[in-house]
Amino acid sequence: MPARLHAGASLNTGLAICALDVTVFWNRYRALGGTQSLGALLNYLRGERVWSALEHNVAAHALNQHCAALGLSHPVAYADELANR
Repeated sequence: MPARLHAGASLNTGLAICALDVTVFWNRYRALGGTQSLGALLNYLRGERVWSALEHNVAAHALNQHCAALGLSHPVAYADELANR
């Protein structure tokens, strides 16, 4: 069974650092293969929903790609990094 995460706060941090609009972020996440709705993403960001490690990683990657394009490192932890904290 895949790991389940309650780590939307780490995505919120990345959104703030990168100053990325949540709808733009959701579109980037979906373009990378994310399957959750915008409402589900908003619930995850608020800590009201648990996601699989895979879905979290897709979202984290979408944010980290945007941050990298801005010349920033990857501020959002992937699932395995969260497990080691």
